[in-house]
Amino acid sequence: MDVAVSGDRIARVAPRIDDPAVKALNVEGLYVTPGLIDIHVHVFPFRGADGPTWQSSIVPDAHSFRAGVTTFVDAGTAGADDFPRFKQHWIDRSTTRILAWLNIAARGMGDADQDPTNFDSARAAEMVVSGQRVDLGVRRAH
Repeated sequence: MDVAVSGDRIARVAPRIDDPAVKALNVEGLYVTPGLIDIHVHVFPFRGADGPTWQSSIVPDAHSFRAGVTTFVDAGTAGADDFPRFKQHWIDRSTTRILAWLNIAARGMGDADQDPTNFDSARAAEMVVSGQRVDLGVRRAH
């Protein structure tokens, strides 16, 4: 099949496309799929109100598109303490779409979400309704 692309969208898939108004790509032998969603990644590389603690994470645009992924779901790396920084420096600057689980532990993932005294459901709720303009949910601790 031929795949016709118009702008950044697939316009048509057909056995043969001869329309000069669209760019036709021969994808014989390849798989064509919609953009994939990776539902468990850690994008935010640091956390902690007492200064950054670096943790394993990925750089979204360096890892997504080459694997066919157009959307990442950050699995609760940031809590209310760090979410604004996460949004400003990672979500808003990434070409890859990033959805996020907000950790109920205000300091985010790690030791903080293992200790119930760090859970702050009120701050998490405030963050969710704060108008951050991002798709997010709330992640409970392990």
